[in-house]
Amino acid sequence: MLQYDCMIEVERKYEYPARKLPALRRRLRQLGARLDEQKTQVDIYYSPPHETFLGQPKFLRLRETREDGRLKASFEYHVPFGRYAAREHEVKIDDPRILKHILRRLGFKQEIQVIKKREEWQRGQIEIEIDQVKNLGTFVELEVMGQTQAAALKLIDKLAVQLELKPTQQVMGYFKLLMRKYRPAMWRKYYGQTKN
Repeated sequence: MLQYDCMIEVERKYEYPARKLPALRRRLRQLGARLDEQKTQVDIYYSPPHETFLGQPKFLRLRETREDGRLKASFEYHVPFGRYAAREHEVKIDDPRILKHILRRLGFKQEIQVIKKREEWQRGQIEIEIDQVKNLGTFVELEVMGQTQAAALKLIDKLAVQLELKPTQQVMGYFKLLMRKYRPAMWRKYYGQTKN
């Protein structure tokens, strides 16, 4: 039997000064973290033709990842629950150009695009992602997969303290940050009354 809700992701995201990245990388190595991958990612967020996903607790995303000259892609449907967790439904895509063509012909609307350079570090169960996001800045994301939200946040918060990441640095997702910056009217309509 297929299990569609097999990936549970819990994360916190922090704004981080780019000038402090060398010190952060040193601290990660001191704590036993290892650098796994460096990549460029382009995330395109869509809404279906019959409704908008703006303001709703779900999103549909095509992710294109370029790593070591190779292009990989996935099509993802995320359904957040709680404040920091989401169920992820994800499928690999061989040729994202074909999927973009299909979505366009079916009337899917491209809401926003997020372009970032990403470093992926690993320390135990925690994935640490250092993102340099085009037109936004630098961020650190701490993520745990496959745990309950409470257990995952306990791990994340402990590492955040060790990395001197403060609650005041926490931010919402890149999608919402870009919406607020470049589509302020839509931001106010769909997200203006919420903090996340």
